[in-house]
Amino acid sequence: MFDTPLILAGVVTLASVIYLHHLIRKGRATAKALLGAGVFYLVFAAGLVLTLV
Repeated sequence: MFDTPLILAGVVTLASVIYLHHLIRKGRATAKALLGAGVFYLVFAAGLVLTLV
């Protein structure tokens, strides 16, 4: 039904949104903390490379 890259993208995006929501609700949305959301997309990029190779 869904291929691996699509599922990976959905899971990583969901994790990133939950992380950002948590930061904003706790009032800890600093530039350094927001940079942490980029880590989720680095994981996605690595997973994408591994699944497509």
